[in-house]
Amino acid sequence: MFFFKNHKLRLPNYEGGLISSIFYSNVKIGSIIEIEEGYEALIFYKEKLYLTLPSGKNTISNDNLSKLISKQSKHKKVKKRIDFDLYIVKLSDNHYYFDKNIKYTFLDGLKKNIQFKYELTFNVSSDLKFLSFMLQDRTSITKLKSLKLLKSTFDDIFYTYINKYPLESINASETYIHNLKEYFKSQLLKLGISTKQIEFYIQGLKQGTNIDISFDNNKILDNNKYTYCPQCERRINKDMNNCPYCGKSLKRSSYEIQKR
Repeated sequence: MFFFKNHKLRLPNYEGGLISSIFYSNVKIGSIIEIEEGYEALIFYKEKLYLTLPSGKNTISNDNLSKLISKQSKHKKVKKRIDFDLYIVKLSDNHYYFDKNIKYTFLDGLKKNIQFKYELTFNVSSDLKFLSFMLQDRTSITKLKSLKLLKSTFDDIFYTYINKYPLESINASETYIHNLKEYFKSQLLKLGISTKQIEFYIQGLKQGTNIDISFDNNKILDNNKYTYCPQCERRINKDMNNCPYCGKSLKRSSYEIQKR
């Protein structure tokens, strides 16, 4: 446990990271916790939240931590020093850019390298959900570990989607990317993350034909290019021989159905 002369607590290296933690013991009542703009601090003791501190200078006092001080006091003698766990969470916007190559197996068995990129801007919308997600089976976390965990989570969400909905609707790419974006948003919201902006780009080769999949928010889909699978009823390209979602074989005479 370290103190400055004015009892300003020394914090973990958290700037630039998503979340960091430190465990304090024997902290003097009256000590100062100063949090940078765009962050907040949460004080826990034995996995229970006792206080949320905004950015700026905050003083540990009997007024704001009376329940915790009372809990750690014995024989009605009020303690002058307490123990607690501190978590610092970034609330301001985060912007990430990812670029990676994956080996994708198409429904016809062909394997090709696909270049996958996305840009994501988000912020923490629920600090407690986000904290629970970041800690999982651990009690402490650093800003470096939090970034690695988030990157791994993004990858898992992406692979789960393309395994469930194969990347075959090349000519219907706007719909595919739109659904992928909505799936990302919904999955991150469960983790206490609000997506402010997300853009995807996927490019590769399939049977000598360029795949160029991107999403334009202002582009109007040409419904004349699409029909609906008679089995799963998802929208698909009219030129496809099999439904990319359920695998049903499609014949010209059977899959020209009206949109419900």
